Amino acid sequence: AQRASRGGKGYDPDRYISSFIGFLPVEGPEYLFFVVVDSPKGIHWGSQVAAPVFSRVMNRILSLRKTPMRHRAVSESRPGAYPEMPAPVLTRLHKSTAKRVLGRYGYGAEVEGTGRRVISQDLSKNRSKLRVSDSALRNKRIETPNVVGFPLRQAIYQLTAAGLNVKTIGSGEVVGQTPLPGTAVGPGTICKVTCASEKG
Repeated sequence: AQRASRGGKGYDPDRYISSFIGFLPVEGPEYLFFVVVDSPKGIHWGSQVAAPVFSRVMNRILSLRKTPMRHRAVSESRPGAYPEMPAPVLTRLHKSTAKRVLGRYGYGAEVEGTGRRVISQDLSKNRSKLRVSDSALRNKRIETPNVVGFPLRQAIYQLTAAGLNVKTIGSGEVVGQTPLPGTAVGPGTICKVTCASEKG
Protein backbone atom coordinates (compact mmCIF):
# COMPACT_ATOMS: atom_id res chain seq x y z
CA ALA A 1 0.00 0.00 0.00
CA GLN A 2 1.19 3.53 -0.67
CA ARG A 3 2.00 5.75 2.29
CA ALA A 4 0.19 9.01 2.85
CA SER A 5 2.20 11.98 1.65
CA ARG A 6 4.07 14.06 4.21
CA GLY A 7 1.88 17.05 3.45
CA GLY A 8 -1.23 15.12 4.45
CA LYS A 9 -2.86 15.15 1.02
CA GLY A 10 -2.89 12.13 -1.25
CA TYR A 11 -0.22 9.44 -1.37
CA ASP A 12 3.53 9.45 -1.78
CA PRO A 13 4.29 7.65 -5.09
CA ASP A 14 7.71 6.49 -3.85
CA ARG A 15 6.92 5.23 -0.33
CA TYR A 16 5.05 2.03 0.51
CA ILE A 17 4.03 -0.19 3.39
CA SER A 18 4.47 -3.90 2.69
CA SER A 19 2.47 -6.38 4.74
CA PHE A 20 1.74 -10.08 5.04
CA ILE A 21 -0.55 -12.00 7.40
CA GLY A 22 -0.53 -15.74 7.97
CA PHE A 23 -1.44 -18.42 10.49
CA LEU A 24 -0.46 -21.97 11.45
CA PRO A 25 -1.54 -24.68 11.28
CA VAL A 26 -4.18 -24.40 8.56
CA GLU A 27 -6.63 -26.56 10.51
CA GLY A 28 -7.07 -25.37 14.09
CA PRO A 29 -4.77 -22.32 13.92
CA GLU A 30 -2.62 -21.66 16.97
CA TYR A 31 -0.53 -18.76 15.69
CA LEU A 32 -1.45 -15.63 13.80
CA PHE A 33 1.31 -13.28 12.70
CA PHE A 34 1.07 -9.95 10.90
CA VAL A 35 4.24 -8.47 9.37
CA VAL A 36 4.49 -4.82 8.37
CA VAL A 37 7.57 -3.35 6.68
CA ASP A 38 7.58 0.44 6.55
CA SER A 39 9.12 2.04 3.44
CA PRO A 40 11.08 -0.93 2.02
CA LYS A 41 13.82 -0.14 -0.47
CA GLY A 42 13.47 -1.31 -4.08
CA ILE A 43 10.67 -3.85 -4.44
CA HIS A 44 7.70 -3.41 -2.11
CA TRP A 45 5.28 -6.33 -2.67
CA GLY A 46 4.18 -8.04 0.55
CA SER A 47 4.85 -11.48 -0.97
CA GLN A 48 8.47 -10.55 -1.61
CA VAL A 49 9.29 -8.35 1.40
CA ALA A 50 7.05 -9.32 4.33
CA ALA A 51 6.27 -13.00 3.58
CA PRO A 52 9.90 -14.15 4.01
CA VAL A 53 9.96 -12.43 7.43
CA PHE A 54 6.78 -14.31 8.39
CA SER A 55 8.40 -17.58 7.35
CA ARG A 56 11.59 -16.98 9.34
CA VAL A 57 9.73 -15.96 12.50
CA MET A 58 7.26 -18.85 12.30
CA ASN A 59 10.04 -21.38 11.74
CA ARG A 60 11.88 -19.95 14.74
CA ILE A 61 8.77 -20.25 16.91
CA LEU A 62 8.18 -23.82 15.76
CA SER A 63 11.79 -24.77 16.46
CA LEU A 64 11.32 -23.71 20.09
CA ARG A 65 8.19 -25.79 20.62
CA LYS A 66 8.52 -28.96 22.68
CA THR A 67 5.70 -30.63 20.75
CA PRO A 68 6.16 -30.64 16.96
CA MET A 69 3.35 -29.11 14.97
CA ARG A 70 1.99 -31.18 12.12
CA HIS A 71 2.18 -28.26 9.69
CA ARG A 72 5.50 -26.44 9.41
CA ALA A 73 5.99 -22.91 8.14
CA VAL A 74 7.41 -22.77 4.65
CA SER A 75 11.05 -21.73 4.47
CA GLU A 76 11.78 -19.14 1.83
CA SER A 77 15.25 -20.64 1.33
CA ARG A 78 13.92 -23.93 -0.04
CA PRO A 79 13.45 -24.04 -3.84
CA GLY A 80 9.78 -23.75 -4.69
CA ALA A 81 8.87 -22.63 -1.17
CA TYR A 82 6.60 -19.92 -2.53
CA PRO A 83 5.43 -21.29 -5.87
CA GLU A 84 2.82 -18.55 -6.12
CA MET A 85 5.34 -15.78 -5.49
CA PRO A 86 6.15 -13.91 -8.70
CA ALA A 87 9.72 -13.09 -9.60
CA PRO A 88 10.78 -9.59 -8.57
CA VAL A 89 9.87 -6.93 -11.10
CA LEU A 90 13.04 -5.02 -11.98
CA THR A 91 11.95 -2.98 -15.00
CA ARG A 92 12.99 0.70 -14.75
CA LEU A 93 15.20 0.10 -11.70
CA HIS A 94 18.79 1.30 -11.80
CA LYS A 95 20.94 -1.69 -12.74
CA SER A 96 22.88 -1.60 -9.43
CA THR A 97 19.61 -1.69 -7.45
CA ALA A 98 18.31 -4.53 -9.63
CA LYS A 99 21.47 -6.56 -9.03
CA ARG A 100 21.12 -6.12 -5.27
CA VAL A 101 17.50 -7.29 -5.41
CA LEU A 102 18.52 -10.34 -7.44
CA GLY A 103 21.19 -11.14 -4.88
CA ARG A 104 18.58 -11.19 -2.12
CA TYR A 105 16.71 -13.85 -4.07
CA GLY A 106 19.78 -15.94 -4.82
CA TYR A 107 20.07 -14.96 -8.48
CA GLY A 108 23.25 -14.04 -10.26
CA ALA A 109 22.98 -11.19 -12.74
CA GLU A 110 24.13 -11.14 -16.35
CA VAL A 111 23.83 -7.60 -17.68
CA GLU A 112 23.28 -7.10 -21.40
CA GLY A 113 23.54 -3.73 -23.13
CA THR A 114 24.73 -0.31 -22.03
CA GLY A 115 22.86 2.17 -19.90
CA ARG A 116 21.63 2.60 -16.37
CA ARG A 117 18.04 1.37 -16.37
CA VAL A 118 16.61 -2.12 -16.72
CA ILE A 119 14.34 -2.35 -19.76
CA SER A 120 13.59 -6.09 -19.58
CA GLN A 121 14.42 -9.15 -17.54
CA ASP A 122 14.68 -12.88 -18.06
CA LEU A 123 14.75 -14.87 -14.83
CA SER A 124 14.95 -18.64 -14.70
CA LYS A 125 16.31 -21.32 -12.38
CA ASN A 126 19.65 -21.56 -14.15
CA ARG A 127 20.36 -18.00 -15.20
CA SER A 128 19.18 -14.44 -14.93
CA LYS A 129 19.63 -11.72 -17.51
CA LEU A 130 18.98 -8.01 -17.25
CA ARG A 131 18.84 -5.88 -20.38
CA VAL A 132 19.77 -2.28 -19.71
CA SER A 133 19.55 0.89 -21.78
CA ASP A 134 18.83 4.59 -21.56
CA SER A 135 17.58 5.50 -25.04
CA ALA A 136 15.51 2.33 -25.50
CA LEU A 137 13.64 3.09 -22.32
CA ARG A 138 12.72 6.58 -23.48
CA ASN A 139 11.52 5.42 -26.89
CA LYS A 140 9.75 2.22 -25.87
CA ARG A 141 5.96 2.03 -26.03
CA ILE A 142 4.01 -0.44 -23.92
CA GLU A 143 0.62 -1.94 -24.69
CA THR A 144 -1.45 -1.62 -21.53
CA PRO A 145 -2.41 -5.10 -20.28
CA ASN A 146 -6.08 -5.91 -19.69
CA VAL A 147 -6.46 -6.55 -15.94
CA VAL A 148 -10.25 -6.11 -15.63
CA GLY A 149 -11.60 -9.07 -13.68
CA PHE A 150 -8.25 -9.81 -12.02
CA PRO A 151 -7.75 -9.84 -8.25
CA LEU A 152 -5.97 -6.62 -7.26
CA ARG A 153 -2.69 -8.32 -6.33
CA GLN A 154 -2.46 -10.11 -9.67
CA ALA A 155 -3.39 -6.94 -11.56
CA ILE A 156 -0.63 -4.98 -9.84
CA TYR A 157 1.90 -7.65 -10.76
CA GLN A 158 0.80 -7.75 -14.41
CA LEU A 159 1.01 -3.98 -14.77
CA THR A 160 4.34 -3.52 -12.99
CA ALA A 161 5.84 -6.43 -14.92
CA ALA A 162 4.90 -4.54 -18.08
CA GLY A 163 6.79 -1.49 -16.81
CA LEU A 164 3.85 0.60 -15.61
CA ASN A 165 3.18 2.26 -12.27
CA VAL A 166 -0.11 1.59 -10.52
CA LYS A 167 -2.60 3.67 -8.58
CA THR A 168 -5.40 1.72 -6.92
CA ILE A 169 -8.89 2.73 -5.87
CA GLY A 170 -10.81 0.34 -3.64
CA SER A 171 -10.04 -3.33 -3.05
CA GLY A 172 -11.08 -6.72 -4.36
CA GLU A 173 -11.52 -7.42 -8.07
CA VAL A 174 -10.57 -4.92 -10.79
CA VAL A 175 -13.71 -3.48 -12.43
CA GLY A 176 -12.10 -0.69 -14.45
CA GLN A 177 -8.76 0.69 -15.56
CA THR A 178 -7.28 3.81 -17.13
CA PRO A 179 -5.61 3.83 -19.66
CA LEU A 180 -7.88 1.32 -21.38
CA PRO A 181 -6.51 -2.14 -22.28
CA GLY A 182 -4.40 -2.09 -25.43
CA THR A 183 -3.52 1.60 -25.18
CA ALA A 184 0.13 2.30 -26.12
CA VAL A 185 1.86 4.26 -23.36
CA GLY A 186 5.39 5.07 -22.26
CA PRO A 187 7.24 3.13 -19.53
CA GLY A 188 6.37 4.35 -16.05
CA THR A 189 2.91 5.60 -17.03
CA ILE A 190 0.50 5.47 -14.11
CA CYS A 191 -2.33 3.01 -14.66
CA LYS A 192 -5.31 3.68 -12.40
CA VAL A 193 -7.26 0.56 -11.47
CA THR A 194 -10.65 0.67 -9.77
CA CYS A 195 -11.66 -2.31 -7.65
CA ALA A 196 -14.81 -3.52 -5.96
CA SER A 197 -15.42 -6.32 -3.49
CA GLU A 198 -18.23 -8.81 -4.01
CA LYS A 199 -21.26 -8.17 -1.85
CA GLY A 200 -23.51 -10.80 -0.42
